[in-house]
Amino acid sequence: MTYNPVLFFHCADKSNTNAQSNNTKAILARWSCEDLPAAVFHFDTPDPAVAANPNVRLIKLPANRLWKVRAFLVGLGKFAGVYYPGLAPTFDNRILGIRRQLGLGGAVITSLEGVPVNESQQSAEEQRLSTFAGHQVRGQSLKPEVMQALIGVKGYADQIIAISPFLQRMASHLWPGIPTSCIPLGVNLRCFNASGRVPHGTNQRLRVICAGSFQFHKRPEFFLELARRYPQADFIWYGDGAMRAPLLDRVRSERLQNVSFPGSVNAEALAEAFRAADIFSMPSVAEGVPKVTQEAAACGLPVVCMHYYEPFSVIDGVNGYQATDDAAYFSHMDELINDPSLRKRMGAASAEMAKDWNWDQLAVRWQEAIRDVVFQKAGQA
Repeated sequence: MTYNPVLFFHCADKSNTNAQSNNTKAILARWSCEDLPAAVFHFDTPDPAVAANPNVRLIKLPANRLWKVRAFLVGLGKFAGVYYPGLAPTFDNRILGIRRQLGLGGAVITSLEGVPVNESQQSAEEQRLSTFAGHQVRGQSLKPEVMQALIGVKGYADQIIAISPFLQRMASHLWPGIPTSCIPLGVNLRCFNASGRVPHGTNQRLRVICAGSFQFHKRPEFFLELARRYPQADFIWYGDGAMRAPLLDRVRSERLQNVSFPGSVNAEALAEAFRAADIFSMPSVAEGVPKVTQEAAACGLPVVCMHYYEPFSVIDGVNGYQATDDAAYFSHMDELINDPSLRKRMGAASAEMAKDWNWDQLAVRWQEAIRDVVFQKAGQA
């Protein structure tokens, strides 16, 4: 028996390289269910690996404003299930509500890749989440109407797939009664790996690296403070965003010689930059599991990040540190900058851990989880 497809409510364009799109493409390139095909949107040239998969149906959207109409109408079609990654909760919730009103059925699967909080009640919500977690939690701020829509999608779900154990606990707390599971996201180990990496010696300048958008919650200004504290090392942040230009002005005005913000680069260039560095430093306070921490670890780097979101990619004291506050962050950086043997040991642990993050294995787990929910839902109909 062949079922109607599972619709991935996302786009699989070759040119779309944001993390969520790359994750979707990684799963669909490996989708092997002949009895449960997948379907996904695209605007322009689709990812070649997805397009070559006979188990995936591509749905073309127009490049003009009519794309929303087309996506809306497709979303009301006959599908065995719909997977909502949560990128546009308002749109998702509207379609999901109409599907329910029309009795279209099908399983509803969604993922949780960060802790959402209502921006109008952010302080109070973060306090409640921190009390539940047993440590400080910083949420990803959403406008009230977006938060309400996201709550709607999650509340309708037959399964919430969280990308870390911490986020699974948060999902169970925020949406009690909705089944949750935990499946991590993978890494392209053909690109991000430690092959050929040669760490800097004691007589060479160290490189501390980060990658991410220049947003407030990622704290790129904290990166400048690190550069001021450790003039013996070079600090490089790859990425772009609204805060990049003013921070570049500050670098110039302060005449900081050990900081550079090269902008965005492709995955291959970023992997090369990771292999040429010594420490990955991620001062962001509000994340799910930063994909770059997995990619940097796969390239053999020790990783320093914050504890607020308990990233599984960093085991404290093994392949890096999860700092509980800024004072601890500086202390951990001191240790790594001043101890080559510690950097070597933690970097090797990172590369070893990353072997479990291969998309070839993890995509199968995502497929099986989605397939199980769809078949269970079909059996109940």
